[in-house]
Amino acid sequence: MRLLNLVLIISSIVAVAVLVGCGANNEPTNTDNINNPGDTTTDIAGLYSGSETNTSLIPTSHPICQQLSNLVGDRKITTLSIERSGSYLTAQLTYVKSGTYIDYEGIVGEATLDLSGSFNSAAVFAGIMCGDGIARNMIFKSATLTGTLSGTRISGTFSQVFNTSITSTGIADGEVTLRGTFYLVKSSDGESTLAECTYDPLS
Repeated sequence: MRLLNLVLIISSIVAVAVLVGCGANNEPTNTDNINNPGDTTTDIAGLYSGSETNTSLIPTSHPICQQLSNLVGDRKITTLSIERSGSYLTAQLTYVKSGTYIDYEGIVGEATLDLSGSFNSAAVFAGIMCGDGIARNMIFKSATLTGTLSGTRISGTFSQVFNTSITSTGIADGEVTLRGTFYLVKSSDGESTLAECTYDPLS
């Protein structure tokens, strides 16, 4: 009888130990957490394809804005190449049809992109004949690109500022600003997959 009781006690101890051990293995660990905010921008570097859509050209009272009012609503096919070093980014936005590009630099946040551009390969758009009979130039000044990151997609707004001048005299004639929205998707193989282009009004 004493032997039987001893066997029962030992069996109970083993069963409890096994149950405790199984419970320990099911406890979550820090490595199981897949909701790490830092993962949002880990792979932001790469090539993106998409488009820009112009939403406004201001001030509407400027002769150039009146002459180029048809730009509002136009959609341009683009690619964006991004390189990353920590939170610092360099990028190049290319308009597919014309081949012109803007160089950007800036920072990436937890789920945001904030870039500034200071170089446009097509820096001057000369001899725009306006409704008042005077030809004017548009000279690129600066640009911004502000976006929200969601997986392999970036969407947001852009702004491009141009100085203007009278073509015949070179006299400054104020600034105009082109604004719009953009949408980009990252290429899985590092190459643009766009098969079509739309009219690029500044080409």
